[in-house]
Amino acid sequence: MKNKLLIPLTLWILWSSCQNISDQTQNTLKYTLIQTNSVNQNMPKITYEISLSSEQQQLIEQIVKWYFSQYPCGMKTITISSDNPEDKKNETTLAHVKSHCIYLDPEILTDNILLKNTITHELFHTIKPDSLTIVDPYTLKDGYSIIGYHGLSIVVSNGKEQTQFWVIEDAAAEACASLYYPEYSVPNIYYANAWSLMLKIIHKWWVDTNDLIQCQSNNGFEFFCEILLNKKPTPQDIESLMGIFNEVYMTQDDLTEEALKKIEKIKNQ
Repeated sequence: MKNKLLIPLTLWILWSSCQNISDQTQNTLKYTLIQTNSVNQNMPKITYEISLSSEQQQLIEQIVKWYFSQYPCGMKTITISSDNPEDKKNETTLAHVKSHCIYLDPEILTDNILLKNTITHELFHTIKPDSLTIVDPYTLKDGYSIIGYHGLSIVVSNGKEQTQFWVIEDAAAEACASLYYPEYSVPNIYYANAWSLMLKIIHKWWVDTNDLIQCQSNNGFEFFCEILLNKKPTPQDIESLMGIFNEVYMTQDDLTEEALKKIEKIKNQ
């Protein structure tokens, strides 16, 4: 499972162009979101632990303002910091989030488009609680056990090590980012497929971005599953959804339509 199903929670971000959904679909969804989301009068306070130009600070503040006007969630503070090399010994990440702090690789600061894309994506990860929610263990077919939830990520353990299945959370982050910011580019083909699946789920009105934001900010993965499936999910349902999203993520082929059919089958069971 470690090699095929689970990928470390910390993101590596390789920004490149990818296939987008049609402009008409994207604009329709974006218009709907703007109409249905209320404006948050209490924007998060931004603190900086990194040296940025005034232009970069203004860019970040604009992103935060617009993001949380569309996706209000009661955030109080967001910190922008630089990556500590000691925390990245074996990683190729350009950004990661811990608590409500976004850690940026210096490379990001050389390109304001990359900076804008990165911040827009990472804001979704900042809204998860500091601590995870523990649940009664459920053993998966590969021997790992679900032991909790952190945002929309699933915490699993094999008894010796603990990691997180983050594909669904990242698909949600990509969906929220691209609906907020139409020029947003999804990292790579794998991210693009998971993002496309989440957008199609939203387009079917099985969930909406308010659901994603609320579930992310409350460790509400099971509630996300309940909304998506329109029923209380069983552990088997949750394992099936993990497999569906992982299969879409792990291949360069577009399996989103097949994935939707599989989800529909679970909904109707």
